[in-house]
Amino acid sequence: MNNNNNVRRSGQDIDIDIESEALTNNNNNNNNLDNSNNLSTSTNTDASSSLNTGWILDSISGRKSPASMDEKASLANQDVNQYMMEQQQQQQQSNISGIVVPNIDSDYNGSTPSTNSSPPKSPTLSRASSSHMNGSSSQQPGQRKGTVKSSSLRSNKPKKKAKPLKKLKKKKYIGTQRDIYINQRERNALYKFCNNKISTTKYTPFTFIPKNLYEQFRRAANFYFLVIAVIQLIPGISPVNAYTTWIPLIFVLLVTAVKEGIEDFKRNQSDNTVNNLNAKVLSNNQFSDLPWKQLQVGDIVKVVKGERFPADLIILNSSEQHGVCYIETSNLDGETNLKQRQAIPQTFEILRDEQDLSRFNGTIECEHPNNVIYVFNGTVRMTEEGTRYPLNNNQTLLRGCVLRNTEWIYGVVVYTGEDTKLMQNSTDAPSKRSTLEKLVNRALINLFAIMFAVCLIGTVVSVVYTAKYKTDAWYLGFKDNAVRKAVLNFFSFMIAFAVMIPISLYVSLELVKVAQAIFIYWDINMYHEESDTPAKTRTSNLSEELGQIEYVFSDKTGTLTRNQMDFLKCSVGKMVYGNLEKEDQPSTSSKYGVQMDGIPGADPKFGFKDRRILDHLDEDPNSEQAFLINEFLTLLAVCHSVVPDRPNKDDSEIIYEASSPDEAALVYAAKNLGYAFYNRDPTGVFVNVRGKGIERFELLNVLEFNSDRKRMSVIVRSPQGRIILYCKGADTTVLPLLRKDQEDIYSVTLEFLQDFAADGLRTLCLAYTFLEEEEYAKWNEIYKEAAIAIQDRDAKVDKAAELIEKNLTLLGSTAIEDKLQVGVPQAIANIIKANIKIWVLTGDKQETAINIGFSCHLLNSDMRIIILNGKTEEEVQNQIQGAIDAYFSDDIEDHPSSGFALVVEGVCLNFALEGPLKTVFLQLASNCKSVICCRTTPLQKAQVVKMVRDTLRAVTLAIGDGANDVSMIQAAHIGVGISGNEGMQAVMASDYAIAQFRFLYRLLVVHGRWDYKRNSRLMLYCFYKNMVFAMTQFWFGIFNMYSAQTIFDSWSISIFNVVFTGLPIIVYAILDQDVSAESSMKYPQLYASGQKDSEFNLRILWIWILEAWVHSVVVFFGVYGIYQYGGNLLESGLTLDLWSMGQNIFIVVVLTVNLKLALETRYWTWLTHFSIWGSILIWFIWVSVLAVIPGIGSSSSGEVYQVAFKVFSSAYFWFSLAVLPVICLVPDTLYKYIQRDIKPYSFQIVQELERIYGKPSDIMDKDLLQQQDDGRKYKSSSNVADIEELNVESSSNSLQNEKRKKKRIQFLSWMKSSKVHKKNTGFAFSHPNQNKTMKDPSFASD
Repeated sequence: MNNNNNVRRSGQDIDIDIESEALTNNNNNNNNLDNSNNLSTSTNTDASSSLNTGWILDSISGRKSPASMDEKASLANQDVNQYMMEQQQQQQQSNISGIVVPNIDSDYNGSTPSTNSSPPKSPTLSRASSSHMNGSSSQQPGQRKGTVKSSSLRSNKPKKKAKPLKKLKKKKYIGTQRDIYINQRERNALYKFCNNKISTTKYTPFTFIPKNLYEQFRRAANFYFLVIAVIQLIPGISPVNAYTTWIPLIFVLLVTAVKEGIEDFKRNQSDNTVNNLNAKVLSNNQFSDLPWKQLQVGDIVKVVKGERFPADLIILNSSEQHGVCYIETSNLDGETNLKQRQAIPQTFEILRDEQDLSRFNGTIECEHPNNVIYVFNGTVRMTEEGTRYPLNNNQTLLRGCVLRNTEWIYGVVVYTGEDTKLMQNSTDAPSKRSTLEKLVNRALINLFAIMFAVCLIGTVVSVVYTAKYKTDAWYLGFKDNAVRKAVLNFFSFMIAFAVMIPISLYVSLELVKVAQAIFIYWDINMYHEESDTPAKTRTSNLSEELGQIEYVFSDKTGTLTRNQMDFLKCSVGKMVYGNLEKEDQPSTSSKYGVQMDGIPGADPKFGFKDRRILDHLDEDPNSEQAFLINEFLTLLAVCHSVVPDRPNKDDSEIIYEASSPDEAALVYAAKNLGYAFYNRDPTGVFVNVRGKGIERFELLNVLEFNSDRKRMSVIVRSPQGRIILYCKGADTTVLPLLRKDQEDIYSVTLEFLQDFAADGLRTLCLAYTFLEEEEYAKWNEIYKEAAIAIQDRDAKVDKAAELIEKNLTLLGSTAIEDKLQVGVPQAIANIIKANIKIWVLTGDKQETAINIGFSCHLLNSDMRIIILNGKTEEEVQNQIQGAIDAYFSDDIEDHPSSGFALVVEGVCLNFALEGPLKTVFLQLASNCKSVICCRTTPLQKAQVVKMVRDTLRAVTLAIGDGANDVSMIQAAHIGVGISGNEGMQAVMASDYAIAQFRFLYRLLVVHGRWDYKRNSRLMLYCFYKNMVFAMTQFWFGIFNMYSAQTIFDSWSISIFNVVFTGLPIIVYAILDQDVSAESSMKYPQLYASGQKDSEFNLRILWIWILEAWVHSVVVFFGVYGIYQYGGNLLESGLTLDLWSMGQNIFIVVVLTVNLKLALETRYWTWLTHFSIWGSILIWFIWVSVLAVIPGIGSSSSGEVYQVAFKVFSSAYFWFSLAVLPVICLVPDTLYKYIQRDIKPYSFQIVQELERIYGKPSDIMDKDLLQQQDDGRKYKSSSNVADIEELNVESSSNSLQNEKRKKKRIQFLSWMKSSKVHKKNTGFAFSHPNQNKTMKDPSFASD
C-alpha cells in the first residue's frame, strides 16, 4: 500500500508559489495559456522513484516494475452540489484582493508534507561526524580545505541578505474593477482614464540636465573631480588654473550626456511617430482618422489587415465568419505564429456595420490594468441593464499586435497608453554591472588612500618647513599667519594630485566596450546562416564579465536541443508503436520502418514509420485496440489550440500555426496517420478522417493548459452525438485522474513512459471519458459562473475543471524527440575543460534529463550520479546528508568533484532552496562536476541562480530560449538568449543573443577572455600612467618646501589623459590579442585567468603602482640630475628654467608610459603604431604651438611662451629622451624575459606553440561538428574536441636544457609580434606534436 501511495503522490505533491512566480517573471505566466510547449513538463515523477532506490545511481540500466495504482484524489470525487454551496459562500465574502490558488496537496491528500523548522539529525550510517554540515561551519559551500586567501579585490563572503526577486510596481486603482461605457466619452471622462499617448524616454527637456548630472555624479570619480573643481574656485588655494580640472570634467560629462541625449532623442522620435499614427475611430455614424494619442477608453475603432492595434481592444466583429480574426504577436512576445481571436456571438451577430455600432451603448466590466499578457477577465452587457456575457483572452487584441489574414475588425478600447499590456510589460531590465567594474571602485579606494597619504605628508612637511624657516627665510615674505595658511595646502595638494585619479577611465572604458560589442556582432564564426542571425550585444557594459564565468545555468529544450519535435513513438493501450531502431541503423523488420503509404496528404518524411498502428485499426474495427487507436488519433486531431493557415487560399497547402512545437508535432502526427485537422470555427473542429470525409466535432468547452494544471482538455460532441472529454498532459497530472479499474493499463503505460524517457524522449499521457447530458449540463452551469467572475477567475475556472476531469480512461502516451543542436556535446565538453561548471535546469522528467545529460556529455559513464528525489523535507535532508557523509565529510580532496553529478527533482528544490537545507544542499551541489535540476518551475530556476550567485559569490551566466527562462536570465550576472522557436522573450530580456548553443563557447573563451584581459590592462594602465604623472610633482615638492607649486603648465595638465595617453590604450583594449581565437578555443585552460582574477587584483594593482613610483623617481630625478650636473645654460645665452624642466619631465613621462604600453602589446596593427607614435609626436606639435602664443601662460600656472625652442635646442633634452625611458623599462624587460624563460604562463606557452606550429584549426567548425554528430568521427567522449593539455616540463631535464641552449631566442625577441617566425621557444614545454618534424603533412592540420 505504501508503493501505491507513492504512485498517487507523484502527481499530487506540487508546491508552486504562483504569486511569487508572477512577480518574478512578467511574462512567464502570460505564456502558459497560449503556450502548451510545457505540456510534457511536470513537477514530479514516480518513475524517478522506481529508477533510483536510494540516492546514489551507479548505472541506469536497471529498472523496476512500477507499483499498482492507488485510489484517486478526493477532489475528483467531490460532489457538484457541495461545490455550488461553496461558491455561494465565497460570493458572500468581500474585499478579495489576491488570487486564491487551491492547495493541491491538501485537496488531494488531506494532509500536507512535514516541514520541520530544523533539519533532522544525520543518519546513523554516517561515517563521520557531520554536525558542521548543518550551517555552523565557517567554511563556505564549495570551498576546499587548505584554500589560500586570494589577493582578489572581489569579495568572497556571501551576501548577508539576498535581494528579493524584482517585483513590479502596481498602480493604485479605485474599486475592484474597471467600468467602461461604450460610445460614451462623457461618462468615461469621469473615471479619468489615462490617455493613449506613450513615452519611453528617460528624460524631458526640463529634466535632462539635472537628471543626467545626477546619474553621472553617482560615480565616485566624477563626484570627486566635481569637489576638486569647486575647491579650485576658492582664491589662493589652487596651484594651477581651474580649467585643468574643469576641462577634463566637462569633457567627460559632455561625452556621456551627448550619448545619453542622442539615445533618448531617438526614443522620443520613435514615440512621436507612434503617437501620431492614424486610427479609424467611430464618430457621427462613420469612421474617421484620429491620431493614436487622442484615442480614449470606450471608443470603437476599425483596424484593417496589416495594421497594428492602437490600444488594447475587445473584438466586436470581423470580416471573417463567426467574428474570427488572426493576429501576429511578435511585437509583444516575439512569437511569429498566428493566433486566433474571436468575438462572442452576442456581438458579431448584431454589430455588423457603422449604424449598428453607433447605436451600441453597452458596458464592459473588466479587471484593472495588469502585466499578464494572456489573461483577461471581463464581462460585457449589450445594454446597461442587460445580461452579462463573459470575456476572456480570446476576445482581446493587444496594442502592438498586427492583424493578419483578416480584412478588418471592429473593436472597443479597454486599455490605453500606459495601461496597455504592452506598456505594463515595458519595465526596465535589472541594472547590471560587471564584476570588474565593481572591483574598480575598490581599487579607487586604494588610490584615494594613497592620494590622501601623499597630501597629508605634503601638508605636514609644509607646516614644519614654514614654521622652521618662517624667520630665517625672510626673503620668502612669510607673514604671521603663514603657518595657519600652510594647513590649507592640503586642499592645494588635493588639486595638484587630482590627476592621480584617472578621470578618463570611465569614458575610455565605455568607448572600448562599445567597440567590443561591435566586434562580437561582426564575428562571422558566430553567425547562423540558416536563420540569418548574428550574435548581438544587448548590454555593452558586461563584455569583460564574459571572461570570468564560473557557473553556466542552461535550459534544455530549445537551448541544448533544436526545439524541432519529431513524433517517433507512442503507446496505445498495452502496445507500443514506433521506431524500434535508431535513425542511422537500417530496419531489418518488415513491419518496422515501413513507409506510411495510402494516407492522403501524408508527409513522406514523417519520422513515425510503424504501420502496425493502421493495421490494427483496420483488422477488426470492433476490437478494443481499434477503438483505442481511433480515440487516440481523434484526440490528437481535436484536443489542441492549433490554427490552420492556407497561404494559397485553398487546400493545396495547410500550415499548422501552433503555440509550441510539441503541439504542432502531435497535430502533424495525427494528419500523417490519417486524422487530419482540417479547420476550426468558434464552435467546432473539423477533421478529415482517413480521406473518407470531413467530420465536425462540436466544441463545447476548452479547459486550457496552465502551469498549475499541466494538462489541456476539450469537451466536444462527436458526430454520433455523444459528449466526450479528451485530456492530454503530463503523466503526473493525468494518471491520478483515471478510473479505479485502470490499474493494468496504468502499470504498463508507466513502464512505456520510463522506456521513452530513457531514450531521451518527451512524453505526454492521453485519456478520455464519456459524459452524460445531465452531468454535463449541471457542470456547465458551474463553469459559466466561474467564467464570468471578475475576481479570481483563473482559480475558479481551474477548480471547476477539476470537477469534470475525473474517472478518465487511459488511451496511451506519446513520445516526441527533440534532437540536440549541432555541436552541443563538443561545446559542453570544452566549457567544462575551461573549469566552468554547467547546471541544466529543465522541466523534463528525471529520466529524460539524465539521458539528455549523457547525450550532450554533461554526464559520462565514469560519474556517480547522486539523485535527490525526496517528497518531504526530512527525506531530502536525509538524502543530502547521506551523500555528504559518504563522499565529502572526511576530505573533499579524497573524492574529486569530477567523479560526481547531481540530479535534483523540482519537489526537492522547494525544500533545498530555502531554510536550513540551503547551506548543505549548496555544499553538495558545488562539489559536483555537473548538476541537473528537473521538473523545475521558472521561479525555481531563478532561485537556483540567485542561490549560487549570492552565496558562492561566483560569476554566473544563464542561457535560455523561452519565456520561462526570463527570470533565470535576469537573475544571473550575464543572461544569454537563444533566438529559437519559443519566441523572442528570452532574447529581449538577455544581455547577449546568439542563435545556437555552440556559439556560447566562442563567446566565452574568445571574446570573453580577450575582453577581460584587455579591460583589466586598460584599468591598470590608466592607474599607472596617472600615478607616474602625479608622483613627479610630489618629488618636486622636496625642492619647494611642499608649497604645492606645480612643475607643469595648466594647459598640458588638462589634456594629458585625453590627448597624449588616451588613444593608445583605447586601441590596445579594442584590438590586442595575446593568442589567436583558434588557440583560445583549442586550449580552454587559458580561460582560468579570469576566474581567478589573475589579471586584475590587489597584488597586481600594487605592483603597477609601485612600478609607477619607481618610474616617477627615475624620470624626475633623472631630469633633475641632468639639469643640475649637466648645466642649464644654452649657447644662445638663455637658461633652462623651471618651466623648461617641467616640459622635459612631461615629455619623458609621455614617452615612458607609451613605451610601457608598447611593451605590453602583443598584436600590432597600423592603428596601434599610429596611436602610440602619434601620441608622442603630437606633444611636439602641441608644445610648439604653445611656444608661439604670447601670454599663453602665467608665472604661477606655467610660462610656456618660447619654452619649446629653448628645450629643443638643448642636447640634454634629447639625451634625457634617449636614456631615461630605457632606464625605466629595462627592469620590466629583464623580468619578462626571465619569467618567460623560467616559469612561463599558459598563454606564453601557447604563443610559442603558435610561433612554431602556426595557428591551429578551428575545433568548433560547423562541418567538423556535423561529421562528429553523424558518427563518422565522433566515437567517444574523449574525442569530443581536439583539446590538448599544457604541461611545462622540469627544467632539470638535460636533453631539454641542451635543446633550449641551442635554440635560445635572442634578447628582446619576445617583443615582436606573433607574425615573426622563430623556430626556437626559449623554454621547455610538452606538446603532442613536439617530436614531429615540420615536414610531417599531418602537422599543419593540428
